[in-house]
Amino acid sequence: MWYRSPSSGDQFCTGGARSGELCGWTVDQSNVNVTYDDGTVVQKITIGTKGTSGGGVIAGDSGGPVYTVRSDGKVAAKGIISGSGSSWGAYKVYFTDIWDAYYGLPGYLVMQ
Repeated sequence: MWYRSPSSGDQFCTGGARSGELCGWTVDQSNVNVTYDDGTVVQKITIGTKGTSGGGVIAGDSGGPVYTVRSDGKVAAKGIISGSGSSWGAYKVYFTDIWDAYYGLPGYLVMQ
């Protein structure tokens, strides 16, 4: 797991079941509330953006990993994909901080 909660400027990758691995994301805001197009309100979400090259997170990617590639080449979990969007020529991804999942849900993260 990443050693802290996401903060503005952090770089990260996503791994969606449908979109695959996408890197080049940057955290814009963290710990904010977001209202999805269907009216669902999600709390304490982190918002990341990236340019339009390479595509973005799509329907079916929810629940996938958000992670940072460390300097030693290993990955550290940063969060869990919650949703996506687009704005002003950029893709957006919404994700739950891994620490919120760790403290709020039973179980542990394990390496396999």
